[in-house]
Amino acid sequence: MPADPHTAVKQELLVRYLDYWAPTALGSGRAATYLDRSTYGAAAAVRVFTEFSDLLTGRGLDVLVDGPLPTDPGITGLRISAAPADPAVAAGRGYVLAHLTGPVDEGLRRALGNLPTGELLLVTDPEDGDPREPLYAAGFAYAVAVELVDTGGTAQLLRFATSRTRSLERFKDELWAVDEFAGVRYRDPTDPDGVLLDISAEPHPGPLRHALLVHLAAAGPCRVVDLRTHALTRTLYRPGDVARALAPLLTRGALVREPPHGRLTGATLVRLAGGARRPRGPAGR
Repeated sequence: MPADPHTAVKQELLVRYLDYWAPTALGSGRAATYLDRSTYGAAAAVRVFTEFSDLLTGRGLDVLVDGPLPTDPGITGLRISAAPADPAVAAGRGYVLAHLTGPVDEGLRRALGNLPTGELLLVTDPEDGDPREPLYAAGFAYAVAVELVDTGGTAQLLRFATSRTRSLERFKDELWAVDEFAGVRYRDPTDPDGVLLDISAEPHPGPLRHALLVHLAAAGPCRVVDLRTHALTRTLYRPGDVARALAPLLTRGALVREPPHGRLTGATLVRLAGGARRPRGPAGR
């Protein structure tokens, strides 16, 4: 286990997501490429890929590494090599996942964003503004941004971008499923209050409540299913967290639902109460 808590969280999140990505990519019948530019990811990724040796046979997976090459386990179909000078060529076809640290070449970012099955896991220093916007501009349909903050206040910005809804859902699940490492908490860089969140299977819903109120103020009445989609695509939270966020708002009368009674379903309509105070903050994309 890495001694640095930031690295511990990043590495476990990578491994957890690769447990989903590898069989998905290898089972697609299309080319699959994993590109790594980090000090901790390549060897961990190769260990994951060896667990799917049965899927590698006859299909193959290219592992391109910008840095020291990990030990080659000698498994048929697992091809480990140095990343090309222009890594954008790796994003030309099939399933491509790039795990990078530091600035990203614009050509690579756009190549991945324009590929329906291209995905990017990126770690950098925190940035001003909404750090998801460059990823949307590159062509990705979805982007998640989260700051990993240690006890000393040092933060690293982690972003995930994809155009596949299922990949977004899985990444969100793994984001909150990593072990709770002492000294690291999450922070949404778009949260105006900068609330620090413990890593938990049931994260504190406070920032989600605020985000839903802001969205309802801008969009007007919404079905619960639409609020779940908003949570998935525009916050750190998962669709399943929405009910926990809505419950106290409905109880104290900040929100009104139609129909007024019964189980809260995806078709239930929710709106701000007539006298509810409209929250400040951006309405979101």
